[in-house]
Amino acid sequence: MKCSSKSIRSFVSGGVWLLALTVPLYGGPSAMVDESAVLNNAIEAAVRARVGSASVVSVKTITGVRLVRESASLVAVPDPSARIGSPVRFVIADGEFGARTRLGEATAVVQVSAPAVRTRKAVARGDRLDAAALAVVATDLNGYAMRPLLSLDDARGARTTHDLVEGALVTRADIVPEPVVKSGDPVRAHVHAGAVELTGIAVAAENGLKDDIIRVINQESHHVFRARVVGSGEVEVVDVH
Repeated sequence: MKCSSKSIRSFVSGGVWLLALTVPLYGGPSAMVDESAVLNNAIEAAVRARVGSASVVSVKTITGVRLVRESASLVAVPDPSARIGSPVRFVIADGEFGARTRLGEATAVVQVSAPAVRTRKAVARGDRLDAAALAVVATDLNGYAMRPLLSLDDARGARTTHDLVEGALVTRADIVPEPVVKSGDPVRAHVHAGAVELTGIAVAAENGLKDDIIRVINQESHHVFRARVVGSGEVEVVDVH
């Protein structure tokens, strides 16, 4: 079933614009929906996009809401220094039809839990993390920075930048990732031309982590290509020099 219409009204109270959505009930009259429900959805989506799609987000409080006009769709962008469990300032924008016009701001406190990579044992600085040293554990992220969580693939093989105690949450600041492709390595290069995929062998001219763009060389023609690292010994050509 689909709603036949949706309208948004705004009103001014004490100089601050507040949103009130009017949406018809299925088969019934219109009903007012508090703006916090709309903001909740936008903030939850923003935090999940920042931390990871598997995270469970709960908005505890929303304060300091200031919006200059109404919108049928809201997008929230958290402050870069945001920490989970502490008040976080979100810029609120109009997300309707893909637009990103700033409408105002709000402050929210969120709680987040998610599967996260933790150490199974104490690890000394400079040691390489292997499968035996890592586990994915459901984690309450209260107090941690609102940043993307590592996957096991991200952490496995990396060297630690400092000592890690048993059970420590492993973040990007804790490791130096091992390049997936190293300069001089032979790589399988995939080239997509419409529905056709061609595969050949090239040599990496640079180190690269997953999703990095590096230079690779065709040894026979000596042509240089730019390619995206997709896995160990695997690249996808993105253009040709």
